[in-house]
Amino acid sequence: MGAVAMKERSTGLVDRGYPVTEATLYIYCDACGSFNIKIYFPFFKLLISSIIITGGVFLVLNNKQWLICLIPLGLISLYLPWKDIMLRYKCRKCRNVHITDQNSLHYQLYDLSVEDIPDDLAQKRYIDTDVLHFQQFS
Repeated sequence: MGAVAMKERSTGLVDRGYPVTEATLYIYCDACGSFNIKIYFPFFKLLISSIIITGGVFLVLNNKQWLICLIPLGLISLYLPWKDIMLRYKCRKCRNVHITDQNSLHYQLYDLSVEDIPDDLAQKRYIDTDVLHFQQFS
């Protein structure tokens, strides 16, 4: 998988006097070049998560006082950005799962004509353009 910046927008925020601009990175397959990508969760990572959740349930069953902490922490953990660690991408056309965090096929920046699926079906990530490693997506 690769990623290329296809859209850019101003967030309205200001950082040290400079406006913050956010780029939308579109995920594509390195092998076939398709933007037809799906998200999946590897079995091993789901197994580890279920073991941790089961451990928390057993902790609550042994001592009911832990329930007060477990419910809010569980709800918060569903919405934290670290859940992206669990995500992996897979190409729907060729089933490729190898990921690179760069524009490996050298697609032209901000050129939506290379996209082979409707825009709302494309997998997207967001990054500030002033981040140092943004250049790897160009």
